Amino acid sequence: MKLDQYIDKPKNTSVKDTNGPKSKRKIRTKEKDRHFNFSYFYLKFKQSTFTTVRGKTYMNKFNIGDTVFIEYHGKLLLKCKIINKELTQVKDLSLDFMKKDGEYNDKGERNIINDHLDFISLLNEFRRFNKATMDSEITILTFNVIPLDN
Repeated sequence: MKLDQYIDKPKNTSVKDTNGPKSKRKIRTKEKDRHFNFSYFYLKFKQSTFTTVRGKTYMNKFNIGDTVFIEYHGKLLLKCKIINKELTQVKDLSLDFMKKDGEYNDKGERNIINDHLDFISLLNEFRRFNKATMDSEITILTFNVIPLDN
């Protein structure tokens, strides 16, 4: 009996950028790299530094310095480094932060954040269970965009 069959072999972790037929870009990722798939094209994607709000458990899943890939409907959009992570509660977020993080204008559909309830409503679109409230603990990850070629 060969013991090699029980050893995990590295998986092909290449990522294709499918932003149209001209793109043939492949990016090799490391095991530590992660992908964030977004359902909306947020205004924040046009910034060189932006945040994403995730559940409390994400605090332990990522480290500062990790490389992540941002995808929009499964298509590679950005490559980023995590430059900060913070655990906080929804009620402690400023209106300015919520607007920068949660507003989008995607294919004619707009999302405007006017208060905490608008932001909670957006968060709960992506949660089947354990709906967010004002007291919910969340992880804020801050990304710095880096060139896709690196």
